[in-house]
This record gives sequence, structure tokens and C-alpha cells, in this order.
Amino acid sequence: IGHTQRLACSGDIYDHGGIAGNYSSNADGSLTIYPDGPGNLISISGSINTETGYDSFKVFDGTSTSATELVSLWGTGGGLTYTATNPDGALTVQIVSDGSLQYGGFEFTISCVTTCSGTPATGTLSSSFADNCEGTTGSLTISGAETGSGISYDWESSADVSSVWTSLGGVYQSSI
Repeated sequence: IGHTQRLACSGDIYDHGGIAGNYSSNADGSLTIYPDGPGNLISISGSINTETGYDSFKVFDGTSTSATELVSLWGTGGGLTYTATNPDGALTVQIVSDGSLQYGGFEFTISCVTTCSGTPATGTLSSSFADNCEGTTGSLTISGAETGSGISYDWESSADVSSVWTSLGGVYQSSI
């Protein structure tokens, strides 16, 4: 069956049996889907129906089956969604079957999501600490900071608040 490629940010993909047919016995084929524009990432959503324990459906985060494997499934399942994170924005799907039973295979809808760019708003930090003495308790409050999936903040300190800032390290990092 081999390996094929497709450039798309919309449409549907199916196993080689198509929308109404079953995949073939002893199948071993893959499809790499590339986004049709720079800065996009491929995302697929759909379902599978394969012989449990024998025929697998796999998704790889990249341009081939040598890329990082996101999932290897068999059986029946719906509501599945996978999104590329690699620099090419591509996903590769693969179906491998044995010689006995064949089922409906897979059906997924392709879409593209855009990568994040730019610098998020940092906000303003307020402190309720009375002084800088060891053992003093208080709280830090941030307002006006941008929030959303995948945004993280790194706490930094400066001796003179104007020139050199140093990261306080992972212990003080917070994601919101």
C-alpha cells in the first residue's frame, strides 16, 4: 500500500477501503498530512474501527512513521483528536492489519490550528509583604496577565530592579 502525502487544512481522510469499505488484509500503509500554510499545525478528529488486538491505527507527530508516536490503537473508538506539535506541523497516520478479519478502519476530519506567536502580556505584580525579612509571610497577586493554554510564567528577581534579572528556577514557575 505504501506511503502517500497530502497538503491540506480541511477535508476528510479514510483508510484505503474508503468511506464505505473495509481496509484490506495484510495492509501496511501510511499517509502524511502537511498544513497548507506556514505557521499551521495539522489536527485530526474522528474514529476508528479495527480488529481488536491485531490491526492497529497509529498517529505520529511528524513527517513519517519514524517520528514520535502519539498513539497506537485498535478496536472501536470515537471522539479521537490529535494535533501536531512538530516544526513541520505534519501528522502521519498508519494502519497495519493481519490476514484475518478486516473492519471499517478510520475516518478523520482534517483541520489546521495556528501556532502561538509573539509575547503574552506580562501583567502587574503586587505584593502584600511588609518587609523582606526571612520568615515574613505575604502573598503575590498578578493582574492584567494573559491567560490561556500553554502559557507559563517564570518568576525572576533583581537586586536593583533595573538592570540584571535572574530566573528563580522551576520551583517558582507557574502556569495559569
